[in-house]
Amino acid sequence: MDVIWYVVGGVVFILAVVLVMWLSMKSKGRIIIQLNGYQFSPGDTIEGTVVLDLKKQVEAKALNVGLLGMYKSTSYSGSGGLSHKTRTGKAFEFKQPLDGEKVYNLGRSSYNFKLIVPRDLLSSRALGNDMLGTVVKSVKILSGNMSRIDWYVTANLEIKGLDISKKVRVNIG
Repeated sequence: MDVIWYVVGGVVFILAVVLVMWLSMKSKGRIIIQLNGYQFSPGDTIEGTVVLDLKKQVEAKALNVGLLGMYKSTSYSGSGGLSHKTRTGKAFEFKQPLDGEKVYNLGRSSYNFKLIVPRDLLSSRALGNDMLGTVVKSVKILSGNMSRIDWYVTANLEIKGLDISKKVRVNIG
């Protein structure tokens, strides 16, 4: 019975830490990402605006914007595919600075940006978009393995303590 109380206490402690971190981040302000669209192809230019909406002055190392690809791969095994294993991680990450180290003032500030989606972005990933890639993808799905890459435009203000960050999902295909 004592073990249950230790587990419950540990869970409550972890939730309290997460809540304090979340409140600390929200007390500094937020980032808004405004985009010219949400559907892009390799070679396209993603244009937009990062809006900093700060509730107080913050000393920061940099304000960055970028493109992030997160992969999720799930493989199924066992009779009826009851057992599965999921892996996640970064497939692609690119960041560029919008502003440098300084004290960022209270209130709203806007930063325009352009990100070029690399022309070889999809061909350099696990499978290509050609006919062979499509066939191999179909075999992987039929054999019980599925994978995908979710794409995001990201922005973050690197500050002491917890960064203020935002990501917006986009489609690249």
